[in-house]
Amino acid sequence: LPTPTPTPVTSRRDAEGIVWARVSGCVEQVAKALGATGDIQVTLATRYDPVTKAWTVEASTQDPRLTFGTWGVSDATGEVAPQDQVARGIAAPGVTCSPPTVFLAASLTPPQLVTAPLPTAVATPAPKAEIASAQEATLRLWVQVYGCYDHFPQASSFTAYPDRPGRFVVEGRSEESYYGLWAVDTQTGQVTPLDALAKHTAETCRPPVNPSSAPGPLPQVVVAQQATIRIWISLYNCFSPPPALSNFTAYTAGPQQWVVEGRKETIAGKTVERKVGDTTETFTETQDKVDSYGVWLVKTATGALEPWDASAKTIAKDTCFQPP
Repeated sequence: LPTPTPTPVTSRRDAEGIVWARVSGCVEQVAKALGATGDIQVTLATRYDPVTKAWTVEASTQDPRLTFGTWGVSDATGEVAPQDQVARGIAAPGVTCSPPTVFLAASLTPPQLVTAPLPTAVATPAPKAEIASAQEATLRLWVQVYGCYDHFPQASSFTAYPDRPGRFVVEGRSEESYYGLWAVDTQTGQVTPLDALAKHTAETCRPPVNPSSAPGPLPQVVVAQQATIRIWISLYNCFSPPPALSNFTAYTAGPQQWVVEGRKETIAGKTVERKVGDTTETFTETQDKVDSYGVWLVKTATGALEPWDASAKTIAKDTCFQPP
């Protein structure tokens, strides 16, 4: 029997996303210098080697005929490394890309790569980054574009890849839809659309994706479980026995808040006797019992709680109610 081909740990899409994050800055610089009215279309030729357990990705364009190098991506770790001279030049610190003065006739031409001189002055400590990880970059984008789509995409539909220093590239993709490519600045948290679909979303979404004011800190409550936990622990001591976390359900009410309902439904049995002639019949009568823990609003940005219905407002006035 033939030896089965091992299944890669890193998917083709993820490998290409990692490489795109490394070359996208160079592509943007070349496109800007050429004065291109649209995006330069980059083709990624990708193949997997089961022996070395690595992906090889070649980045190039046909119009203009450019190469952005060959890159290797480790299947086990997802680490990317340049495989040829062009890729090593693009990966070098402080490199600026510009269009070549002459295009080769027989093969693809690399962009001109210019290395900026290192500063001689003593560097001052950099301010604290607004975005410190790929997960924070993903959340920053998700909460800003969440309300831009009628079906409200899940946070798991967005993946962040480290780009050049100070920037993440975030791709939005699910089985049902594609949400475009975006850049997230690590110092300011600013979100910038990169491809045509993302630019269209940024132009048509209200409120705008890029508000004029600087973005604030990341939201406190971004998933349903966080909203239910905040309500649960706040009124935990108000009931005996205390409610279970499973008694609370969160519903999205838009990108700004959650609606959380607390409810416990039980079925109680009651023994009933009934006389029919000279015979006494005994049977169990079931009754549905509903205990309400109120309906609450939870603000996405701050995590603040607000009672909504009468039950919640009564609980909120009791000294047992202790918001986190």
